[in-house]
Amino acid sequence: MTTVMIVPRDTAVGDLIGEFVTAAGHEVVYATDDEEVTQRLRRSGATVALVDIEHMDAEEVTIARRLRSAGVPVIAFSGRLVEEELRSIAGSSVSGIFALPSTARMLAQQIDSVGGQDTVPEATATETST
Repeated sequence: MTTVMIVPRDTAVGDLIGEFVTAAGHEVVYATDDEEVTQRLRRSGATVALVDIEHMDAEEVTIARRLRSAGVPVIAFSGRLVEEELRSIAGSSVSGIFALPSTARMLAQQIDSVGGQDTVPEATATETST
C-alpha cells in the first residue's frame, strides 16, 4: 500500500480525490499548506503527492518543490482546468497530471506510474460506459 498525500485547494475536490485513492487501495493523508505538508510528510512517510493547482502560485510551487526535493513524486490535479492547461501551468515541476472529471482507475494508473504499487482497480460500470 502506498501512502498518498493530497494537498487540495477545495475540500470537496480533495475528498473526491481521497475516495479515488482509497478505492485503489492506498492510504491517504491530507495537508492544506506548506507548513502542514512538511509536518505530515515526516509523520506519514507519503511516497506520492497529489497537489491541486489552479495557477501554480508561489505556495503551490513551494509545496511541489519541497515534495520533490524530499524524493516524493508530485501529480498535479485540478477540478477546474483541463489537461492542456494543467500541462502549461505545471510544466516540468510535476511528475504527472490529473484533470477532473476523470476516473478512479485513471488516477490509480497515475499513482502507479510515478511510484505507487501496482494496484489498479477493476473498471466500474460508470467507467466502462464513458
